[in-house]
Amino acid sequence: MTLIGFHGDTRLATVAGRAAHRGKIDDALTSFIGSMPAAEVVARFEAADAAAATVYDISDIATDPHFAARG
Repeated sequence: MTLIGFHGDTRLATVAGRAAHRGKIDDALTSFIGSMPAAEVVARFEAADAAAATVYDISDIATDPHFAARG
């Protein structure tokens, strides 16, 4: 398993290791996600076969074609 910025870090090779270092992982993900537009983040996660989706705020809902089509 390759985590963003942690390739080869054997401490993260197991679930227990990732749990023990979750703050480090969270910080790296926060930095990665904050460094680009949401659409690019989602595209990169999808390219890696990882689940990801944007979370809409009310302005996103108001401009989303799918929401508009559903009335």
